[in-house]
Amino acid sequence: MPAVQLRFLRVPEPGRPGLARLELANRQERPIAGQVRLAAEPAGAARIEGSTTLEYRLEPGATSASELTVAVAGDAARGGQLVVERLADGRRIPFALPVRQRLQLSRLAVSSAAALPAALAALPPRTLHTAAGRGLAELRLARCGDRLAVLCHAFDPEPVRTRGLWDGSCLELFAAVPGGPVRQLLLAPPAAGAAEPAAVLVRPAENHREPVLVAAAGLELAADAVPGGWRLAALVPLAWWLGVDPAPQDFLLDVIVGGGGRAALSGDLAASQRSDAYATVC
Repeated sequence: MPAVQLRFLRVPEPGRPGLARLELANRQERPIAGQVRLAAEPAGAARIEGSTTLEYRLEPGATSASELTVAVAGDAARGGQLVVERLADGRRIPFALPVRQRLQLSRLAVSSAAALPAALAALPPRTLHTAAGRGLAELRLARCGDRLAVLCHAFDPEPVRTRGLWDGSCLELFAAVPGGPVRQLLLAPPAAGAAEPAAVLVRPAENHREPVLVAAAGLELAADAVPGGWRLAALVPLAWWLGVDPAPQDFLLDVIVGGGGRAALSGDLAASQRSDAYATVC
């Protein structure tokens, strides 16, 4: 079977199809030929436009590529896969189906991070689940002027503070403007031996470093212990975080919560390495 790579040139989102590039390569020392078929599983997760059966004839070292439009159908796409199958023997190679959510955030007037629990209480929470399906945290998001309001209730009864923050009890925020680098903000609740919440901005191409309180006008944190875990509230100035002034109305966002496990808003725990599954905030 040829070596197979499937990557998205444009990640699909409900109402806006994506563009996938299927690449086949012959890494053997003899010519190869055959057919492969691309299909979505479950069948309702996505609709692939155009021919889904591709024929290949490749000399040693040669490659071929095809681009296909992939449309997704809302929640049916969650957890879906695109599977490349060799028709000669049924050998299958699955690839995760990325889906970009659209988050239409409420606009609220909130003066401080300490006021967020009451101000965001009426918003429906988004539950973040671990790979095993356990609910790890409830997340609420809103726009407060030129700041992003974040309220996280993590079911982590014994928070732990680590040097890098991310591998302990932590709220990781990832943001980018389309075509720009990922900017990561680490927020940690109080823990044993650390009485105050902490924040670290990880700039593009910078490794995790020791936690220091990030100096940024308008960045506010508040945290407290709640039954079964911890709660952290933050008001994050978007222009400072995104590195674009003024901040755009639309940007890409993902959130990972750590503590007694790890869970992501998008379901992709590799958010620091790629933004394929980030949601579009609008």
